[in-house]
Amino acid sequence: MMTAELPSFISELLSSEEAEWRQYARCRDEPKDTFFPNAGASHNTARRLCNVCAVQSECLNYALEHGIKFGVWGGKSERERRAVLRSRRQVMEAQSA
Repeated sequence: MMTAELPSFISELLSSEEAEWRQYARCRDEPKDTFFPNAGASHNTARRLCNVCAVQSECLNYALEHGIKFGVWGGKSERERRAVLRSRRQVMEAQSA
């Protein structure tokens, strides 16, 4: 498989040591606006692309671990990522109880 260069907006956010998965990211050929839509714009196009991405879970986990607040990562908006984090915390608390 040939690897394509990622758009600079992703390369700037990720270091090669932290995210080798990025070379397989579906977003590498898409415009920045798709994953960072203006306020009030739909995230649907980004979600559709993420849903067929081979590294969707790696992308989501990266965003969660690094507290990325903007854009669609792993098919989730910032609000949805906060919900995922809350859910994970609840599971961890229930397991430790």
